[in-house]
Amino acid sequence: MKRVGDKIYHTQKWRKLRKLKYGIEHGICEWCNAPGDIVDHIEEITEENVNNPDITFNLENLQLLCLS
Repeated sequence: MKRVGDKIYHTQKWRKLRKLKYGIEHGICEWCNAPGDIVDHIEEITEENVNNPDITFNLENLQLLCLS
């Protein structure tokens, strides 16, 4: 199943931003302090905003979460 944001998740820019967010949070989930697994967009990526870097590549729109 293809997700709307798939085209950004395979870019070097995204990989660098994801790594930066992971480092800022020291690898810890922002909700429960467990080890973090996923860098997630707070404002969901949609067809309407997928080309808006203020949404897709904005560090303030990201959160590090664990799988649970």
